[in-house]
Amino acid sequence: MRVQQKKGKRGEVVDDGRLTERTLLNHALELAASADAVAERFGEAAPFFTQLFLIGRSLELVLKSFLRKRGATKNELLKWGHDLERLLAKAEERDFPVRLSVADRQIVRLLNDLYRSKRLEYLEIGSVTTPLTGPPRRLLDRVLKGIYGYVVGPEMLVMRLQIARPTACDLGLRISPAARYIEPLAKRRPA
Repeated sequence: MRVQQKKGKRGEVVDDGRLTERTLLNHALELAASADAVAERFGEAAPFFTQLFLIGRSLELVLKSFLRKRGATKNELLKWGHDLERLLAKAEERDFPVRLSVADRQIVRLLNDLYRSKRLEYLEIGSVTTPLTGPPRRLLDRVLKGIYGYVVGPEMLVMRLQIARPTACDLGLRISPAARYIEPLAKRRPA
């Protein structure tokens, strides 16, 4: 079932206030937890395109959550689309609280090349340069924690990280210790 979005006089989507920074953030956390579930179930044999798609979508939504909190409209979020580098640039224009290294930006660039072009969804025969799955998930972990603290508050972040029986959203705030992502050779842990 496709939901029709209300359009204004000039064809723009009407911002009815139902797309909030909290709903975007919660969905981002659920996607991160889903990436961990795939990594737990399959380990380093996991379908890395699926993991990267989940990580990419989670990163997109957490950036949009921050932008929404900083006043971006629904139309702006739709206009900026699935371009992770563009969303990051827009977030940095609005005092993004998570500092990224040169290596982090390289991860975003590599992930964005696959994510924005839909090559993670529509697989084609041939070789592509893909980031390993461990570094993007660790970057996402830092971004999720930083934005969760900003959107919901640092006290709530500390409380959610200490919950004994976590929900899917709580699980997205930490990388599962059982999740085995593809790492550079120097960082691999024994099976």
